[in-house]
Amino acid sequence: MEDMHNLLDTLGDKEVAWVDRRDAAEKIGKEVHQIIGRLSNHLQDEDMDVKMTVERSLEPVHLLLRTRDQERKQFSLRDLALFCEKTGVRTVKPHKTGFVIKVRLPNGRRQRVYLMPHQLRDGRKILRVLAVCCEANIKNVQKGLRTNSRLAHSAFSLIKSKGIVYISILSNIYRQEATPDRIKRTVKEVAYYADWMTYLDEPVAGDEESEFEQE
Repeated sequence: MEDMHNLLDTLGDKEVAWVDRRDAAEKIGKEVHQIIGRLSNHLQDEDMDVKMTVERSLEPVHLLLRTRDQERKQFSLRDLALFCEKTGVRTVKPHKTGFVIKVRLPNGRRQRVYLMPHQLRDGRKILRVLAVCCEANIKNVQKGLRTNSRLAHSAFSLIKSKGIVYISILSNIYRQEATPDRIKRTVKEVAYYADWMTYLDEPVAGDEESEFEQE
């Protein structure tokens, strides 16, 4: 990585001869191509955390390629929700100001994931992808807090309803950054970890046909 930093410094230094800057750009391109190729080899990694982290790491690359020659398109909330739909796996229905997505997991269980619009106090608009896991207790709260350090975007949190405190998993996405691919991937992640938290005390079954490997 030290060589990469040196190449980037050379490329950005306008006092360096143009031929050296050109060569630096070419070498950087080759290195980036090799790095992306190696990352892509792990898009179907058997370790779920590795797989999801690789997907998130490559997302800026996909976004850059999609928007390089065109303006960023903002999808409607309905379009984003319906993109998640898949016969027999995910169904989408309106819910209040947003949508609820019922996800069937490989173990046969189902999770409800909510896609809801929200506005922050500073006026910025976001989309919330949320699933309620179970009633909170000391064990699952501690487990959730420890797991948060492994999650790049989603996080376990507490919500209160009718006087009862529940543990939930939540992901906030800025409205202008919401794409169909990102929303679908987040819905699948939230459903997976919501199920994991809900059935924390049950034995862990095999996960070869994970929902994350489906379209």
